[in-house]
Formats: sequence, structure tokens, C-alpha cells
Amino acid sequence: MSFEIFSVSPVLLWMLLFLNALTFVLMFLDKWFAHARMRRVPERLFYLLTFLGGSLGMLLGMFLFRHKTKKLSFQLIVGILILVQIALFVWLVVPVL
Repeated sequence: MSFEIFSVSPVLLWMLLFLNALTFVLMFLDKWFAHARMRRVPERLFYLLTFLGGSLGMLLGMFLFRHKTKKLSFQLIVGILILVQIALFVWLVVPVL
């Protein structure tokens, strides 16, 4: 007998993997663009990708590339977006349990 708390669609998993990989790569590119004094990736795009599910890619990119780690406003907004994601997850999953 198999008991699952919740099941996740493979499409959703692939989407999350793609969003996190995209966010991570964009963090690398933005850091590179900053050093090369080229046009940067808009912060709004980072916020959107983070909210849509790219949180892990954002956090890994921030700390591995040491990018945007000194900008408190960016960290605050990303932190709030991650808390909103956690709240939505709990709100959607807990009633099922």
C-alpha cells in the first residue's frame, strides 16, 4: 500500500527546474554584464522569476556569484517573495493533509 501526502505533476517539476536554471543563469550573466559595464538584466525580471518559482536559482546565484548580496532592498524584496511562496504553498497544501 502506497501513501502519498501529495503528488506533483511532472510538468510542474520540469517548469520549476527550468525557472530555477534560468534564474541562476541570468544571475551569472547579470554579474558578468556588471563587470563588463554592459546593459544589465532588469531587477523586475528577477523578481518575477523568483515569484514564479525560481527562488532556489535566485538564492544560489546570489551567494555563489556574490551578486546583489550588498543591495539590501533587493534582498528584502526577494525575501518577501520567498515568504509569500511559502505561505501560498502552506495555504494550498495543508488543507489537503
